[in-house]
Amino acid sequence: MVNTRWIGFVLLLSWCQVWGKVQEELYQHRVAKIDNTEVPLAQYKGQVLLIVNVASECGFTDGHYKQLQKVYYILGDSGVFEILAFPCNQFGNQEPKSNSKIWEFATKKYGVTFPMFAKVLVTGADAHPFWQYIKGVTGVAPNWNFYKYLVDHEGTLVHIFGPDVSVEDTFDQIQGLVDQAKAAKKISDESPKSEL
Repeated sequence: MVNTRWIGFVLLLSWCQVWGKVQEELYQHRVAKIDNTEVPLAQYKGQVLLIVNVASECGFTDGHYKQLQKVYYILGDSGVFEILAFPCNQFGNQEPKSNSKIWEFATKKYGVTFPMFAKVLVTGADAHPFWQYIKGVTGVAPNWNFYKYLVDHEGTLVHIFGPDVSVEDTFDQIQGLVDQAKAAKKISDESPKSEL
């Protein structure tokens, strides 16, 4: 007779090993900031991330930019939270501006202080590799502006919110993950250092 518990354990162990690799892969990507300097996503390891595809001329622009900046104002100083905004012109040609004009628009009109990245494709065969990774992990690619992907401090994609969900409505989930990240960081900071 086959021991189903043993098979279940082996499958669970295999899934955990694969998922661990998937989480680690998040941090192996490099992306260009809005000034075109390339940065590794590894610099955001250990932080809660809200990854958003943004556009300047969308019906969701005003509400989302205002609320994104408000959330960043409240949680950005925690040291464990970042918003990563990726402009995209794939949906309704609603982000026609150059990177410099996008940055000027976001900072002057909305006082944006969170990280913004160079304009990319977020869906389709030519999508940026990072966005291909997001689609591969979640099975969900954006089909409009202001899709929001929430990643916990361990690199797990835990929530996806469409553009019809306001940033304000995601705040409790974000804050809960930030609290967990702060607790994990505190435990890590307080761990006794081994002596050499």
